[in-house]
Amino acid sequence: MKKIILGIAILTAIFVGCSSVQTTEPTIANSNVLSSLTAATGIINSILDTATVGSTVVVPAGIYDESVILRNGVNLDLTGVVISYSGGGPAITDNGAPATCAVIGNAIILNPTLYIYDIYGNVVNCYDGAAVDIFSSNSDITLTCDSIIGDMRGVDTYGDLNLVATSVVGKKDCAVEIRPYAHAIITANLTAKGDSGYFGCNSGVGGVAIYAVNNNDTVTVNGDVVAYWDYTAKAGINSTIMINGSLSYFGPRTPTSGNVIISGATINLSIEDQPGNSDGHRNKFKK
Repeated sequence: MKKIILGIAILTAIFVGCSSVQTTEPTIANSNVLSSLTAATGIINSILDTATVGSTVVVPAGIYDESVILRNGVNLDLTGVVISYSGGGPAITDNGAPATCAVIGNAIILNPTLYIYDIYGNVVNCYDGAAVDIFSSNSDITLTCDSIIGDMRGVDTYGDLNLVATSVVGKKDCAVEIRPYAHAIITANLTAKGDSGYFGCNSGVGGVAIYAVNNNDTVTVNGDVVAYWDYTAKAGINSTIMINGSLSYFGPRTPTSGNVIISGATINLSIEDQPGNSDGHRNKFKK
């Protein structure tokens, strides 16, 4: 398998949530220089654009503010990489074009919410998608990483997905949402933290840790599943969710909806167990 090495000297310190500019041009394995690149937000995608089917693009360790668009037949090695996209969209996506590929490594994948304010400083809209968003029903993605943290959803997929991670978190909505007719195996601990109505952000489910939407299949979750606001697991029509792990939920809600099979313990969480949001705002159940 051909490997394309993305060689970048990071001259400016990059921190999650901060903008930065990389001035060093990336190169690929044969030392051809892509001389038009200067901004951190286009580096990985520009290299992916040059890769041929069967190649693996190896990204150097570092933090990137970019929405990475997967390419059909091109694999991606994100060992030591943090992708934190601040532009109001997914950090990793197929952008609606069918893609069959693998993403490997121990990446941390984030998408802080982009809020839209009126002239009075009130939130009127925000990006309510996922940190990883697979839009094409013809995509087939294998994704191995350390963790995925979505300010709204963690993962949302219309395509087939084999996900291996330590954890997936949806801060204000689903940790993982599997759309109709998609097939998925999820090996990760899943957490849905809060209220989908926060700060004027609207979404349809409201904090289900794993949601299989009428996909006529069994979605397997190998890991523990926690939700602090809505159902912990919700299976739509003709869907089954198999959880090989424990399920924890907040008492006022029922733990599951639909055909959900749990191999481990079911734990009813108390108010004291429920965390505040990471931005310092408390959940509505907190006193």
